[in-house]
Amino acid sequence: AGTTTTYGTNDQFTYTGDGNKFKGKLTTGLEADKYDWYALYPYNDKISTPTGTPTKTGDNYTLIGKKTGKATGDTQDGNDSKAHLSGRSCPMYAVAKNVAASDVPTFTMKHLTSVVAVTVTNTNDDHLIVNSVSFSAPEGTTIFGSFFINFTENGDAVYTNHTTASWTSNTSNLTVKNGTPIAKNGKATFYLAIKPFAAKVGDELKISVNGYEKTHKLTKNVEFKAGKIETVNFKYNAAPTPGTTVSKTIAELTGLPASGEKLASIKLDEVITVTADGTGNNGKYYSSNNSWRFYQNGYGGFTIKAASGHTLNKATITFTINNSGTLKYSGTAIVSNKAVSLSGDSASFNIGSTTGTNGAVFVTAISVTYE
Repeated sequence: AGTTTTYGTNDQFTYTGDGNKFKGKLTTGLEADKYDWYALYPYNDKISTPTGTPTKTGDNYTLIGKKTGKATGDTQDGNDSKAHLSGRSCPMYAVAKNVAASDVPTFTMKHLTSVVAVTVTNTNDDHLIVNSVSFSAPEGTTIFGSFFINFTENGDAVYTNHTTASWTSNTSNLTVKNGTPIAKNGKATFYLAIKPFAAKVGDELKISVNGYEKTHKLTKNVEFKAGKIETVNFKYNAAPTPGTTVSKTIAELTGLPASGEKLASIKLDEVITVTADGTGNNGKYYSSNNSWRFYQNGYGGFTIKAASGHTLNKATITFTINNSGTLKYSGTAIVSNKAVSLSGDSASFNIGSTTGTNGAVFVTAISVTYE
């Protein structure tokens, strides 16, 4: 304790499931009377010292805001979810000094990240499905990526940018999957983990939702502190895509059949009709999750049709999958909540599977833009 800067071997301790206990085996035995302990969560076998000293490119760094080195950002599953704020993208640390060798060390973990909660209000008439959010600090202020972190003292941790400049950024990116449609004047919140930083009066913060960016010039100092959630509001009032957009969730349709019965077609408005394709169970409605279900078996799928004199522009389908199902357009699997460009007055979607079994797709919302 306090007599050397030679650190012991990096040892892994795993949660036991019992209260707050972690268990592991030391590879080097304890011989002195007292020790200083340094803990980092989650375990990283590349980090052999708490001093945050770069040893070589690609080694000894901690991730902030992303779970893998190659990923561009974290992923939130659904509106308002915080489940992704864990593990590698939101690390923690602790220091316990002068612990007797006979005692079990106890740590009070401290966060290494702050969290920006972007609350999106949809002011447009059409439903909004959020599929991406980004938050940018002023130029020159890194808040995302790979950092060397020195936590050898009991005070605040010290962050150093990765030795490769492109491995850190002033922008934190979040992908949203399985987002549900936000109606006019509705709200949903999306959470981005960032390196703590302070912004002062006059600094500009940028927020982007689905590529629609706004700049906020600060009129007061703001500090994004470790272990704290700072909420920022974003009014989504982007100019609509040229043409008319109609969006409906399956749940809000009128005249739905009984659960488990066939829903042959739906009208999104007087121009757009969506018709179920395939045989057997294809096109049945289920109230358990308000979905319109389609299956690989029976050549399932659906066709979007525009009335005479109109042309399809794009469509966004919100869906979940079962049995490794895929939803394909023009032979290519599409992603839930991601817009697909269309042309002509008709577009057909069909069901496949990544494993070759009877894939299934459960559609919960459809948005179509047409001219």
